[in-house]
Amino acid sequence: MDLLLLGAQWAQTQRHTTCTQNIQYNGVPMKATISETDVEIERGGVKLLARFSKFVVRTSDLKSLGVKITRGHEVLWGSNVYEVTNEGSTTNYYNDPFELDTVIVTVKR
Repeated sequence: MDLLLLGAQWAQTQRHTTCTQNIQYNGVPMKATISETDVEIERGGVKLLARFSKFVVRTSDLKSLGVKITRGHEVLWGSNVYEVTNEGSTTNYYNDPFELDTVIVTVKR
C-alpha cells in the first residue's frame, strides 16, 4: 500500500469537495480551485509586477472531457475572462507527484 498516494488522493478529494468553484475552460464546464500569484518579471531591464491566476483541476476531469491545455484558450470564472498563458515556460503543470491535479496558468483579460 502506497501511503503517499493514498494521502494525495485524500487531499485531492477534500480540495475538490470543499474548495472548488464552477469555471468553463474553452466552453467546457468543470470545477477548479482558484488562486492568484504575483510575480516580478524583468523585460528589457524594466521590472514589472504580473498577476497570474491559477486554476487547479483534476487531471482525470481534463482527460475525461477531452480538454488539452493550450495557450490563448479562455477560462471563464464568474463574470471574468482569463487567458491561458505562460508562467516561465509552461501553461500548466502538475500539482503533485502522482499527476492527480493540473494547475492551469492564466492572466485576467
